[in-house]
Amino acid sequence: MNNRTLLWIRLVVLILSFVAVLAAAVVAMTGGKFSVSLIGDGKLAAEASFSDVTDIAVEGRTCAVEIVAGTGPDVVARYYTGGLLPAETPVWEQTGGTLRVTTSKGNFLSGGRLVLEVPEDDALNYQLDTISGGIRVSVGGSALTVQCTTGSVKVYEPFQSLDVETTTGSVKVTADGSTTRCRLESTTGSIKLALEDVPGYTLTAESTTSSVKDEYNGLSYERSVSGAVWGNGSLAVEAESTTGSIKLTDW
Repeated sequence: MNNRTLLWIRLVVLILSFVAVLAAAVVAMTGGKFSVSLIGDGKLAAEASFSDVTDIAVEGRTCAVEIVAGTGPDVVARYYTGGLLPAETPVWEQTGGTLRVTTSKGNFLSGGRLVLEVPEDDALNYQLDTISGGIRVSVGGSALTVQCTTGSVKVYEPFQSLDVETTTGSVKVTADGSTTRCRLESTTGSIKLALEDVPGYTLTAESTTSSVKDEYNGLSYERSVSGAVWGNGSLAVEAESTTGSIKLTDW
């Protein structure tokens, strides 16, 4: 057995020893209640339902957020754990028509996923704020405000008003004829806006290091465009990216 083989064996033994020590520490911290979920939906840790909701505010730390269409009249909130370490369950509180959900700080080993099922035909207002975790919204509504530090943002259905800001991550949103305002900002990441049956829009956009493209009109701008009007100009589009392209395109 040569020296190289011995080195590999020692490395493998060292890694296995580290994993064993880490597992023992986790078991000790969790009182023996340790489980790992690396695929699928994770483990359902908490669930609650709320009626007569008009506004939803989420403050998520280390947590992905998904808004999906439900089948009933109530808002159903579910929290799934998916990290190596357990995370505290969220705090949800309803005051009048406003539902507030706050998740724990956590860390990269104790991430989770918050899924909110909302009535499909209700146009709700949303304010979503996450530090680490992507945001996916599969329903439309009245107003959507998003602040995301690290993670991508995808909005599949149109809102009347959109205000999306992310520091590190891409932004993909959809607007239609009912949308009157769309403000999109990403420090590090691309921005894509899909337009569906929009009678007109006014475009103001700037990318510090990349281009601005309007594929609906076959136009490309080297860095920025200000106040360009198409149709009746009813939709006000403002987009800004420091490092990343800006596109009006189907995605």
